[in-house]
Amino acid sequence: RDLGAIVIDAFTCVIWLILSAGTVTPIEHQFYKILIGFGIAGAGFRVVLAVVGRASNDENRSMSLAIATVSGSGGQVIGLLLAAWLLSMMAWQAVFVIYAAMILAV
Repeated sequence: RDLGAIVIDAFTCVIWLILSAGTVTPIEHQFYKILIGFGIAGAGFRVVLAVVGRASNDENRSMSLAIATVSGSGGQVIGLLLAAWLLSMMAWQAVFVIYAAMILAV
């Protein structure tokens, strides 16, 4: 059930990222930004940690949660550096589409 919610929210985030890449007005951009936030919130740490915590047995739960947390934190650092690097080579719209593809890959 939680995994289905993560998948739905990830697809929601991808759709809004792609649509946001084609915005032309500030109002559109603000609207899509809010919807991207809903997608990210639904697939964020709290939901992922709940799934990992339930899937782990009592003996390994702490280690499983630690690995999931470290992976997420590392992804935030790498994601920021990757975005900066991509923005130095291409327009922000293309970076949005690349990030949408990366979300689908995960």
